Amino acid sequence: MFTDIKDKLDEISLRRIFATCVGDSSPEGVARKLDAYRNNETWQMYGWVVDGKIIGICGFVDHTNREESPVKQVEILHIAVSKKGRHSGIGRAIIKALQEKCALQIAAETDDDAIGFYRVMRYLQYELNESALTNRSRAALPQLFAKDNFCE
Repeated sequence: MFTDIKDKLDEISLRRIFATCVGDSSPEGVARKLDAYRNNETWQMYGWVVDGKIIGICGFVDHTNREESPVKQVEILHIAVSKKGRHSGIGRAIIKALQEKCALQIAAETDDDAIGFYRVMRYLQYELNESALTNRSRAALPQLFAKDNFCE
């Protein structure tokens, strides 16, 4: 089940999964990034929970109410599945649940390690030219969904 887990940011299982998708996976780096979720109302943390256990996580931000954002969309900031849960469709289920929940364009910034996942999900890839030292891409679903309210 895809559910809000922002109140569980201190749980060890969430931190272990989260550490696999954040640039600085040190305990301090994970804590800093999770603090950003605590301190920013538009940053959401949802999880795929089975029998009370967090199996996967999806951190995202709502750009629908930001005046400076030209595109009204949801941006995936972090997504990861526990090692035991990988290659079982949980990542795909998380994306589908986010699509159903928010019904807006969904985008993500990612690296070479994860771009294949987004390609399989039929996201379009856009190269980012921020730095020649990083291989970063932006992925977005090509279709927009018609719905008036974000993430009801």
